[in-house]
Amino acid sequence: MADETNVMPAVRPFEIVALEQTDSPDGSDADDWYRYELTQGTTTITGYKQGGAEEVREEVASLVSRLNERRAGKTSRVHLTRIGRKSQPRAQAPVRNN
Repeated sequence: MADETNVMPAVRPFEIVALEQTDSPDGSDADDWYRYELTQGTTTITGYKQGGAEEVREEVASLVSRLNERRAGKTSRVHLTRIGRKSQPRAQAPVRNN
């Protein structure tokens, strides 16, 4: 029988559960505010975004995508290498005589 004490349960991804037009959060007369709610397991994120319906929907979907990518870890990373001078021997620190 396998030891399952160190096995993490599968974690659900973030998802949009609500996206609705709402009153301005600062009480102004602007009528182009949307409230969104995202969940991931027991975590809930509530936010407000101003803009057109389609623009807000795209931006919230992009946010969900980035959150899920961050949570899962990126599968491809850029490998950076230093270009420049060839490595040179380091100067040694002078030895102190006490």
